[in-house]
Amino acid sequence: MCPSSRFAPLPVDPGGSRLRALMRSRGVSPEELASLVGVSASTVMRWCTGRRCPSPEMLLRVAAALGVTVEETGITAWVRPLAKVK
Repeated sequence: MCPSSRFAPLPVDPGGSRLRALMRSRGVSPEELASLVGVSASTVMRWCTGRRCPSPEMLLRVAAALGVTVEETGITAWVRPLAKVK
């Protein structure tokens, strides 16, 4: 799944539904979010379908771009490692 095996996973929204809902509520398309955080639109779609998770650093960018906390994105598998990134 998303987190590397070296991290203890926390609950995660495996389908990316919270991330999709946040994007929709803010009127942000996958292409727009991709441009804001510096990845391809297909990468954002993989996050939204749960096929991939953003890296801890990218998750911080995603949250900032959407104006939410990391926890609000629903992709919380990286929350513990993010404490070291800050």
